[in-house]
Amino acid sequence: MKRTLTVFVPEAGEVDLAREAAVNVRSVLEASDGPHHKAVSLAIDGSADILIPPSALSLLVGVLDSLAEGEGVTLVPHESELTTQQAADLLNVSRPYLVSLLENGDISFRVVGSHRRVHASSLLAYKRKDDLVRKSAINALAALTEEIGLT
Repeated sequence: MKRTLTVFVPEAGEVDLAREAAVNVRSVLEASDGPHHKAVSLAIDGSADILIPPSALSLLVGVLDSLAEGEGVTLVPHESELTTQQAADLLNVSRPYLVSLLENGDISFRVVGSHRRVHASSLLAYKRKDDLVRKSAINALAALTEEIGLT
């Protein structure tokens, strides 16, 4: 079963549990010989051991950290295709604005019938680039603020 998006928002009681789990999983990773050396086994309520690769545990720590902050988490398989609404939601922009990004060639997509499908890898690349541009602008603004003595 291939899912495009998995969205999870923690409930109140799960925030503390996520915080504790993140600490525990992080300590297991730090105690291992490195991220690529061995899998970790996990038993849930007396079930058989489940082997989990360290790369998945690293991802799990990031997810748990976000949940511990009360933030929702969305997992998007890198090679999936998204609807324009899903893509807009991930970028936190309106769907019409996303469509303008697609039509301008900023993000690659394909047309299926009369619908646009956005490549997740292209969307994530655009987001990384946009985040860098924003960070650069913030840094330039901070430098200018210091330069004119407004700090």
